[in-house]
Amino acid sequence: MRIFIPGFLGPPEEIPSRLSDLCSYGKNLTLIGYSMGGRIALQFAHKYPEYVKEVIAISANPGIPKEEIPARILWENKWLKAIEEPNFLEKWYAQPLFDSLRESENYPAMLEERKKVDLKEASKLFDHYRLSKQPNLWNELPNMPVRFLFGALDRKYLAIHNRLKTMGIPSEIIPDCGHAIPTEASHIIASMK
Repeated sequence: MRIFIPGFLGPPEEIPSRLSDLCSYGKNLTLIGYSMGGRIALQFAHKYPEYVKEVIAISANPGIPKEEIPARILWENKWLKAIEEPNFLEKWYAQPLFDSLRESENYPAMLEERKKVDLKEASKLFDHYRLSKQPNLWNELPNMPVRFLFGALDRKYLAIHNRLKTMGIPSEIIPDCGHAIPTEASHIIASMK
């Protein structure tokens, strides 16, 4: 069975509130996770390897070193507070990480869909699955059935791709898109589901 786990601001009902919730789908799972959803898929595969056939982690970070956690917590707290402000979505997507997304023909429709998301629920999930709380899985990746996808225009995450390649972890570059591959190259995700 293939399960897509969206990133932050994806439909909250598609994001498990606990990792163990994914066990209900049975074994032999292929988890396709975008950004935060990719981290959730990686954490699940690490904790419950007997359930996982493969993880396809899209624009996902396997973890950060301990010395980066304090700065990451500050960044996450800033966004958790900002979620209550007017025009939060516009502020979120104004980040350089989403430059190519804003130029995508799919951006206006995606933004309208995001406006329907319960931001309080999304905030709870963001807080629960924030990167600063996740174990660093870099050393576990060689023993996991995982492959990564990154957008060619995603300058921030290309460093992760390069590190994965030096470790021999399968990692592919998707041309002409940035971080938001599910929106910028939706045909690729549709072919995986």
